[in-house]
Amino acid sequence: MKSFFFTLICLVTLMFGPFSAKAQNSIIKVVSPAYCSEVKGNTRIDILAPGFTKLIVKCWKQGSKFGVDSSIGDVSLNNEGKGSIIFPANKYPHGPVTIRITGVAGASKDNCYLQLYNKGGVSWNQGLPADPPAAKGMKLAFSDDFNKALSIQRRSITTISHLTVKRISAPSLLLVLPVLIIPLAR
Repeated sequence: MKSFFFTLICLVTLMFGPFSAKAQNSIIKVVSPAYCSEVKGNTRIDILAPGFTKLIVKCWKQGSKFGVDSSIGDVSLNNEGKGSIIFPANKYPHGPVTIRITGVAGASKDNCYLQLYNKGGVSWNQGLPADPPAAKGMKLAFSDDFNKALSIQRRSITTISHLTVKRISAPSLLLVLPVLIIPLAR
């Protein structure tokens, strides 16, 4: 009986929920560039958004203390819901940027967040900030500017625990995992 209701709920979700054909026609999709890719200079963003006629594209930009929300522009879509816009990466901060693409068509609304890494751009608020007044006179125990990608290697995993860096070898990890998993199984 439980499996019948579970199957029924799954079917209703597929027919009328976020995976239905109607819902899929109200979703903004970025065709190119790929998410998390590196960009520099004028970068074309190709968008597919069936069900919408116009999209608004924005991105956070350097300025004043915390920056400002800036409009990259509007995208007019063709009958198939395809459109594109040029992102002027050199005018935006160097490093990770999130481009927000918003569409509204009647009751349908969607937001798409395209995260990219700007290889060019403006150097703004980079690096670790100066010591805050509350830390004056204290000794720095640990800091990381994350100037390269984090990695998990096959033989070891780097973890940070209580401001000390420890390396756990793969065989040691196998000894610790049963201790963590056994209480969950009870």
